[in-house]
Amino acid sequence: LDDCQQSHVLMLLCALQEQQDVIKTLTARVAQLESRSESFQTYTGQVVEGLGNRTQALEQESKALPATIDGKVAAVSKLAAEERKKSYTAAVEEARKNSEKMSRKVEEKVGTVQTEVAGIQSQLKNMQALGAAAARTSSGR
Repeated sequence: LDDCQQSHVLMLLCALQEQQDVIKTLTARVAQLESRSESFQTYTGQVVEGLGNRTQALEQESKALPATIDGKVAAVSKLAAEERKKSYTAAVEEARKNSEKMSRKVEEKVGTVQTEVAGIQSQLKNMQALGAAAARTSSGR
C-alpha cells in the first residue's frame, strides 16, 4: 500500500508539474499577446490620427478648390475673349484689305469707262463739227 501511495503521490506531483509548466507557457503566451495587442493599438491609433490629419488636409484643399476652379475658368474665359478679339480683328482687317482691293479695281474700271466716254464724247463733238460743217457746206452751195 505504501508503494501505491508513493506512486500515487508521484503521479500527482508529475501532474502538478505538468500543470505548472502549462501555466508558465500560457502566462508567457498571454504576455506576448498583450504586448502585440498594445503594439497593434498604438499602430491603430497612429493610423487613425494620420487619417484624421489627411482628412483635414483634404477638407482644406476642397475648400480652396472652388476658388481655384473659378480662377482657371476666368483665365480661360479671358483667353477665349482675347482669341475672339484677335479673330474679329483679323477678319475686319482682311475685309478691309479685300474692300480696298475691290475699290481699286472699281476705280480702275471707272477710269477706263471715263476714258472711253471722253473718247466717245470727243468723237461725237468731231462728228457734230463735221455735221455742222457739212450742213454749212451744203447750205452754202
